[in-house]
Amino acid sequence: MNLIPPTRKLSDSFEISWWKRVFPALWFGLLFALFIGLSYAPPSSIYRWPRWLIPIGGMAIIGVAYVWTILFRLADEIADGDAYLYVRKGLVEDTIALADIKEVRQSWFPSAPTRIMIRLSKPSKLGLTISFLVPEYSATTLVIPNPLVAELTSRAEAARATSPLVQ
Repeated sequence: MNLIPPTRKLSDSFEISWWKRVFPALWFGLLFALFIGLSYAPPSSIYRWPRWLIPIGGMAIIGVAYVWTILFRLADEIADGDAYLYVRKGLVEDTIALADIKEVRQSWFPSAPTRIMIRLSKPSKLGLTISFLVPEYSATTLVIPNPLVAELTSRAEAARATSPLVQ
């Protein structure tokens, strides 16, 4: 398949690297600093082990769950090539035809960067679902859907309608 170079980036690599690398380091670094700082408190103070160890452990569990389920599943780069999407996650690169896109939706999880999930009709090198962050921020994430979702959905439906290979 002869592909033209992608014409538009749909995700911001700097923002994704901040969320995938810097945010977890800050989160767990803060928890570690809090743990070390409170462990040197005098034994007679109100900061005894059981009182503050449980909240820090709970915050660590929440952080691991957030990083594992949401952040590490994000694609590092996604670009639009008119009839296909170029996707990169780590060292794995793949091109996905728009006709292979089954569903495009916005995450219901309220977050500062909007997360868009693309579900495929057949597995690619990156799996059945590809998630990425949209570069612009919106305070109305849950109220107004991102226009990129509607655009990709309509383009995928048009590609499926014109493609003889897709059922």
